[in-house]
Amino acid sequence: MKQILKSTAIIALLIIPFINPWIKVQGQENHKPLKIFYVYKDAGSPENHFNPSGYMGDCGDITITETSTEKPAKGATCIKVTYTAKGKGPNKCNYPAPCKWAGAYWLNPPNNWGTMPKSGYDLSAFNTLKFYAKAEIPCEIEFKVGGVAGTYGDSQHEPNGIKVHLSNKWEEYSIPLKGGLFNYGYL
Repeated sequence: MKQILKSTAIIALLIIPFINPWIKVQGQENHKPLKIFYVYKDAGSPENHFNPSGYMGDCGDITITETSTEKPAKGATCIKVTYTAKGKGPNKCNYPAPCKWAGAYWLNPPNNWGTMPKSGYDLSAFNTLKFYAKAEIPCEIEFKVGGVAGTYGDSQHEPNGIKVHLSNKWEEYSIPLKGGLFNYGYL
């Protein structure tokens, strides 16, 4: 069994639409036409729409930096995720700690697990999450979208994802948004 003691993944996230997308902020009547809806464009960009606030697993093992300047795929900055695999808490899993994994959802508003009415974004006009990723040390990682099932959770009740083997070179990856239905939009 291969064990990775420390791994760093660097990612850049955006959502790609299909035919004439419109974005509606939940609870507001104004619509804006958009071709790309950014999860993250660059550090501090007003086009960023989500925050990595939904930590899971061995939460103390994961560090997320949204201002990394380590050779981003695009723009001036990128998101750097460091995982140390030490079992540090707090531990959020349905069995005794350590969980032996860690992850984070990008949520809007921060820490909203589908409990806040009139929040999030209507992303039903979009059908694909595209992003770039690489790793400091080659590793296998799983990226998921959807699965926030609270009262006001997203319309993709089961997460959809891909497992990839990251190398030390930027590569583009895509995850389909099932049927383009992704209300509230949690990643």
